[in-house]
Amino acid sequence: VGVGALDNLGHLTPLGRKMAEFP
Repeated sequence: VGVGALDNLGHLTPLGRKMAEFP
């Protein structure tokens, strides 16, 4: 849930992108 929110975080930090890979 909140993949879009994590995607936004991914733009700020690579960790966010890593988490975006998980549901």
